Amino acid sequence: MTLGQAFFGGVQNFFSEWIYCLLQIIPFFVAFIVGAFVGELDGKKVGLKRHAVRLALIGIIPLVGYTLVFVSMGTY
Repeated sequence: MTLGQAFFGGVQNFFSEWIYCLLQIIPFFVAFIVGAFVGELDGKKVGLKRHAVRLALIGIIPLVGYTLVFVSMGTY
């Protein structure tokens, strides 16, 4: 498989029917991250690097949860 074929397969997979299922989850995930961002800024003076690390962790935890659920559903 060439790099071009792999890229085309990835683009084709992105526009498959599964993306429509995931599009229903994305707004809630983005709202969760924005809420966490605003909550972290609530009157605190925190360094940008520390703030970015905390937000990354807040974002990674739900993604790991979604990944585990979907992988477990796929392996059944």
